[in-house]
Amino acid sequence: MPIHYLNLTSIVEMPTDSPALRNPESAQSILVSGQMARRFIIPVRETNTTVSSIVDARPTCESSMAIIARVSGHMNEMTHVAGWLEGGIACSFERLDLDTEHLQLKAALPAPIDFCVDALGIEANAEVGPAGHTLVRPIRLRSTKMRSPRRSRLTGESSIRGW
Repeated sequence: MPIHYLNLTSIVEMPTDSPALRNPESAQSILVSGQMARRFIIPVRETNTTVSSIVDARPTCESSMAIIARVSGHMNEMTHVAGWLEGGIACSFERLDLDTEHLQLKAALPAPIDFCVDALGIEANAEVGPAGHTLVRPIRLRSTKMRSPRRSRLTGESSIRGW
């Protein structure tokens, strides 16, 4: 029979008697539950719901904080990851799109950092000296093509001149 460790922290805001799912205490409990599950060699399952009822900055903050805690806590499985509002009572396509974008960005956090000479651009910096410009050097252009950054689907990276 498969076993999963599941963390559920119920924190209530006293003045309003409403649930406060995403706050520092919740994130800390997620990290602790990940440590306990690794100690007992049990996979961890978590959820990502928000208590906000509309798509604005609040659920984005709640979701981002929860996803970072789960990635840092090395969760094995995350359910109800994208699109949920009002503690899982409602779902929104806008929220789904924002959460998916967040998940794609946060998925790169556990990846190892490349410290090879080409990735760091040590040769390009040595070529131009302390006050030089390395962005147009052939070695810099080659290393940039090797590891081009992930492009966002929702936001643009163009400068103000490109608007």
